Amino acid sequence: MKSNSVTIMSVLITYAIIIGGYAFWLTSTYQSSSYMLEATNGMAYVPEVLWPTIIEGGYKALLTTILLVTMHTLFYTGLTLIAGIVIGHFAFPVRTRAKSRPKQTVDRLRHDDSEYRITVVAPDSIDPVTHQPREGKALDTLFDDTQIRLRRSEIRSKRAPETPIEELELALLQTLYAHKDYPADPAGHHSQVGMYDHSIRVMQRMKESSDHPLAKAVGLGHDIGKLLAYKKTAEGWQITSKRHDRMSGEIVRHLPEFQRLKEDDRRTLSRVLSYAHAKKLPRTLSTEARELIQTLKVADGLTTSDDRQTSETALTNANVMETVRRVIDGLLPEININNYMGREHAEGWTIEGVEYVAILESKLREKIAGQLPHSIAQVLQAYVNVDSTSHHPMTRAIVSTFEDMELLTNAVGSGESRIEAHEGLFDIKVGRQKFVDVLLLDKEKLAADRRINLKRWGSAGYNLRVRKSRRAKEASA
Repeated sequence: MKSNSVTIMSVLITYAIIIGGYAFWLTSTYQSSSYMLEATNGMAYVPEVLWPTIIEGGYKALLTTILLVTMHTLFYTGLTLIAGIVIGHFAFPVRTRAKSRPKQTVDRLRHDDSEYRITVVAPDSIDPVTHQPREGKALDTLFDDTQIRLRRSEIRSKRAPETPIEELELALLQTLYAHKDYPADPAGHHSQVGMYDHSIRVMQRMKESSDHPLAKAVGLGHDIGKLLAYKKTAEGWQITSKRHDRMSGEIVRHLPEFQRLKEDDRRTLSRVLSYAHAKKLPRTLSTEARELIQTLKVADGLTTSDDRQTSETALTNANVMETVRRVIDGLLPEININNYMGREHAEGWTIEGVEYVAILESKLREKIAGQLPHSIAQVLQAYVNVDSTSHHPMTRAIVSTFEDMELLTNAVGSGESRIEAHEGLFDIKVGRQKFVDVLLLDKEKLAADRRINLKRWGSAGYNLRVRKSRRAKEASA
């Protein structure tokens, strides 16, 4: 109630200021009399009690007239809106679907169905009930559709499955093995590890971390939605949907083995897979499901970290680092310092009187990623986006290359004002805007490169203030 009162009071004060200012302008420009005459002549209705005030004239009469004009404007606007709604209701009736949505059961998630929409193109098939041919079609949902069938490969287990859960685990394993060519992530988030190998390792960690009967099934099925979310093209693998966890839940719910589980197990597994990567979990989620999701996130994160070890090894590979150096050397003359190229944003800055050129590491990384061979870009995870609290996996390669080229500045200032880089990076303030993860390159050494013309860069129209990297502060905290 208090916040509503404050809002109303703010609106009224703002309106009073505007009306007062407008009245003052009319008076100071000697237009108040003509304004009141024209306004009152055009009004459909003026209360009798107000006529004496208007006829009397003066500032009070002018304010009264402006208020009347405002009331008339609001009245006619309201009538127009009501007329538009009525006309629209009869001229454009709301179309309703002939077939209503199926009722929600434990195997369907209302939250996912309403918030996230996916489209899957189903292939031609044979109706399992009528045995008649059916043409493929685009489906806005996978619910109640029998056309979604994924191929499996025969895998011999040491013993036959003894429980419905073990039957489901085998079905997931067979499905994953039949799609061994699928990557864990086309962007290289898991380096060059395939989805099958990644899922097996997550399953093993789930088994070690949890004694829940569904732990292994969760590990095997958590990424199976990528079979629908990824698509192989002539240019390589492409991500067609970012909701592969929701698709994982859909695929598993369509497996015949899933229907043989107990109702409680179906409910739990369905929700764990569908919300495996959700940032915010629904409040109706059970404690059991929440604990499984948390265990999965830890297992998946540790396994992904192992997958990334390939990029660590790449930093010691002479051929990889030489390729990175060659790409960086070719890009140096093309960096848009002080926006001398007239593009939307500058990629770095420098001014007269400083010995460095500040370059945004993120902008440079994007340019490098576009020039690297695909195999090296993948192993260095060049296309992976990281959050603001983490270094990009390729940052170390960039910093190391500039150090080898003897271009990197690791400290500025002297004495108490000396600021040192944190892992090769600084923060910087350009005018009033702050930037993080900035490389400082030696301007004099850059000028020695005949391909680079410092005069073209000119001087930024802002003050540059180098600051200690916030990462250094976080590391020391």
